[in-house]
Amino acid sequence: MKATETTPRNIMNSRQDRICKMSRAIKIILLFGGSLYVVVGILALCGGVYPRTGLASAYIWLQSLSSFGSALQFWFGYQLFASYLGGSYFSATAVRWLKWIGVTAMAIGIINLSGTISLISHNRFFDTTTPLTTLILANLAMLLPSLVHGFLPGLVVICFAWIMNEGRKL
Repeated sequence: MKATETTPRNIMNSRQDRICKMSRAIKIILLFGGSLYVVVGILALCGGVYPRTGLASAYIWLQSLSSFGSALQFWFGYQLFASYLGGSYFSATAVRWLKWIGVTAMAIGIINLSGTISLISHNRFFDTTTPLTTLILANLAMLLPSLVHGFLPGLVVICFAWIMNEGRKL
Protein backbone atom coordinates (compact mmCIF):
# COMPACT_ATOMS: atom_id res chain seq x y z
CA MET A 1 0.00 0.00 0.00
CA LYS A 2 1.38 3.40 -0.95
CA ALA A 3 1.56 6.37 1.40
CA THR A 4 -0.75 8.30 -0.91
CA GLU A 5 -3.49 5.71 -0.41
CA THR A 6 -3.47 5.92 3.40
CA THR A 7 -2.75 9.62 3.97
CA PRO A 8 -5.36 12.33 3.46
CA ARG A 9 -4.60 14.57 0.47
CA ASN A 10 -4.10 17.84 2.40
CA ILE A 11 -1.64 16.27 4.87
CA MET A 12 0.31 14.63 2.06
CA ASN A 13 0.61 17.91 0.14
CA SER A 14 1.88 19.82 3.19
CA ARG A 15 4.46 17.13 3.92
CA GLN A 16 5.57 17.06 0.31
CA ASP A 17 5.88 20.87 0.34
CA ARG A 18 8.13 20.68 3.41
CA ILE A 19 10.26 17.99 1.76
CA CYS A 20 10.58 20.13 -1.38
CA LYS A 21 11.60 23.22 0.61
CA MET A 22 14.25 21.28 2.54
CA SER A 23 15.48 19.57 -0.63
CA ARG A 24 15.98 22.96 -2.31
CA ALA A 25 17.90 24.29 0.69
CA ILE A 26 20.07 21.19 0.95
CA LYS A 27 20.79 21.26 -2.79
CA ILE A 28 22.13 24.81 -2.45
CA ILE A 29 24.31 23.82 0.50
CA LEU A 30 25.64 20.76 -1.34
CA LEU A 31 26.41 22.79 -4.48
CA PHE A 32 28.31 25.38 -2.42
CA GLY A 33 30.19 22.73 -0.41
CA GLY A 34 31.11 20.75 -3.52
CA SER A 35 32.43 23.91 -5.18
CA LEU A 36 34.61 24.61 -2.15
CA TYR A 37 36.06 21.10 -2.30
CA VAL A 38 36.91 21.58 -5.98
CA VAL A 39 38.69 24.85 -5.16
CA VAL A 40 40.63 23.20 -2.31
CA GLY A 41 41.65 20.32 -4.58
CA ILE A 42 42.83 22.68 -7.33
CA LEU A 43 44.77 24.81 -4.85
CA ALA A 44 46.45 21.71 -3.43
CA LEU A 45 47.48 20.59 -6.92
CA CYS A 46 48.62 24.00 -8.16
CA GLY A 47 51.05 24.79 -5.42
CA GLY A 48 50.70 26.10 -1.97
CA VAL A 49 53.14 26.15 0.86
CA TYR A 50 54.05 22.49 0.87
CA PRO A 51 57.30 21.08 -0.49
CA ARG A 52 57.00 19.36 -3.87
CA THR A 53 59.54 16.58 -3.51
CA GLY A 54 59.27 12.87 -2.80
CA LEU A 55 56.70 11.66 -0.35
CA ALA A 56 55.26 15.10 0.38
CA SER A 57 54.35 15.54 -3.27
CA ALA A 58 52.64 12.15 -3.40
CA TYR A 59 50.77 12.86 -0.17
CA ILE A 60 49.55 16.24 -1.46
CA TRP A 61 48.38 14.54 -4.67
CA LEU A 62 46.45 11.95 -2.65
CA GLN A 63 44.86 14.65 -0.50
CA SER A 64 43.78 16.65 -3.54
CA LEU A 65 42.33 13.44 -5.00
CA SER A 66 40.45 13.03 -1.74
CA SER A 67 39.11 16.59 -2.08
CA PHE A 68 37.88 15.87 -5.59
CA GLY A 69 36.25 12.68 -4.26
CA SER A 70 34.46 14.74 -1.61
CA ALA A 71 33.28 17.15 -4.32
CA LEU A 72 31.95 14.15 -6.22
CA GLN A 73 30.12 13.01 -3.10
CA PHE A 74 28.51 16.43 -2.82
CA TRP A 75 27.45 16.19 -6.49
CA PHE A 76 25.86 12.80 -5.90
CA GLY A 77 24.07 14.26 -2.87
CA TYR A 78 22.89 17.15 -5.01
CA GLN A 79 21.47 14.67 -7.53
CA LEU A 80 19.84 12.66 -4.71
CA PHE A 81 18.03 15.71 -3.38
CA ALA A 82 17.08 16.72 -6.92
CA SER A 83 15.31 13.37 -7.23
CA TYR A 84 13.65 14.00 -3.84
CA LEU A 85 12.52 17.37 -5.16
CA GLY A 86 10.88 15.57 -8.07
CA GLY A 87 8.97 13.32 -5.66
CA SER A 88 11.14 10.20 -6.10
CA TYR A 89 11.87 9.28 -2.51
CA PHE A 90 12.43 5.54 -2.81
CA SER A 91 12.89 5.17 -6.55
CA ALA A 92 15.70 3.33 -8.27
CA THR A 93 17.27 6.71 -9.10
CA ALA A 94 17.39 7.77 -5.45
CA VAL A 95 18.87 4.40 -4.47
CA ARG A 96 21.49 4.71 -7.23
CA TRP A 97 22.62 8.18 -6.05
CA LEU A 98 22.74 6.99 -2.45
CA LYS A 99 24.81 3.98 -3.50
CA TRP A 100 27.29 6.23 -5.33
CA ILE A 101 27.64 8.40 -2.22
CA GLY A 102 28.64 5.27 -0.30
CA VAL A 103 31.06 4.10 -2.99
CA THR A 104 32.84 7.46 -3.10
CA ALA A 105 33.02 7.55 0.71
CA MET A 106 34.69 4.14 0.67
CA ALA A 107 37.09 5.29 -2.08
CA ILE A 108 38.00 8.39 -0.06
CA GLY A 109 38.66 6.16 2.95
CA ILE A 110 40.94 3.94 0.87
CA ILE A 111 42.78 6.99 -0.53
CA ASN A 112 43.30 8.40 2.96
CA LEU A 113 44.38 4.98 4.22
CA SER A 114 46.96 4.62 1.45
CA GLY A 115 48.32 8.08 2.20
CA THR A 116 48.63 7.24 5.87
CA ILE A 117 50.31 3.91 5.13
CA SER A 118 52.82 5.62 2.85
CA LEU A 119 53.61 8.15 5.56
CA ILE A 120 54.07 5.42 8.16
CA SER A 121 56.23 3.27 5.92
CA HIS A 122 58.53 6.07 4.71
CA ASN A 123 58.92 8.09 7.88
CA ARG A 124 60.47 6.83 11.04
CA PHE A 125 58.55 8.47 13.84
CA PHE A 126 60.30 6.49 16.51
CA ASP A 127 63.83 5.27 17.05
CA THR A 128 64.89 1.63 17.25
CA THR A 129 64.59 1.51 21.04
CA THR A 130 60.87 2.26 21.06
CA PRO A 131 58.86 -0.66 22.48
CA LEU A 132 56.86 -2.70 19.99
CA THR A 133 53.55 -2.03 21.72
CA THR A 134 54.11 1.72 21.42
CA LEU A 135 54.84 1.34 17.71
CA ILE A 136 51.73 -0.74 17.15
CA LEU A 137 49.47 1.62 19.11
CA ALA A 138 50.89 4.71 17.39
CA ASN A 139 50.42 3.18 13.95
CA LEU A 140 46.87 2.11 14.80
CA ALA A 141 46.14 5.63 16.03
CA MET A 142 47.20 6.90 12.61
CA LEU A 143 45.35 4.23 10.58
CA LEU A 144 41.99 4.07 12.38
CA PRO A 145 40.81 7.61 11.49
CA SER A 146 41.28 6.79 7.81
CA LEU A 147 38.99 3.80 8.17
CA VAL A 148 36.45 5.46 10.43
CA HIS A 149 36.29 8.69 8.42
CA GLY A 150 35.49 7.28 5.01
CA PHE A 151 35.47 3.54 4.55
CA LEU A 152 33.07 2.40 7.29
CA PRO A 153 30.48 5.18 6.79
CA GLY A 154 30.55 4.44 3.07
CA LEU A 155 29.86 0.79 3.80
CA VAL A 156 26.93 1.77 6.02
CA VAL A 157 25.49 4.02 3.29
CA ILE A 158 25.79 1.23 0.72
CA CYS A 159 23.98 -1.15 3.11
CA PHE A 160 21.27 1.47 3.64
CA ALA A 161 20.88 1.86 -0.15
CA TRP A 162 20.58 -1.92 -0.45
CA ILE A 163 17.86 -1.99 2.24
CA MET A 164 15.99 0.80 0.42
CA ASN A 165 16.27 -1.09 -2.84
CA GLU A 166 14.98 -4.32 -1.30
CA GLY A 167 12.17 -2.47 0.47
CA ARG A 168 11.17 -0.90 -2.82
CA LYS A 169 10.62 -4.38 -4.24
CA LEU A 170 8.12 -5.36 -1.52
